[in-house]
Amino acid sequence: MKKWQKIAGIVSLAILAIINFVIYGLSDMQTMYIKGHPSVERVLSDSHDALLNIGYLVLANYLIIVFLFICLWRKGGKR
Repeated sequence: MKKWQKIAGIVSLAILAIINFVIYGLSDMQTMYIKGHPSVERVLSDSHDALLNIGYLVLANYLIIVFLFICLWRKGGKR
């Protein structure tokens, strides 16, 4: 890989990590302020569980992207 490709990849990975963190944080904040009926606690509990699972999915997705980027980085150096 050329130097500009490595820099662009690192910058895009950093931006992707920030965006994923912000989206996950905002979706978690939306479920914190649900109030009202007694069944809301059940809905709130289920939504927190779903958000936790989405968080794991986002982390796994990001780690796969980083792994593939590292593979491309190493492959680009071998000529």
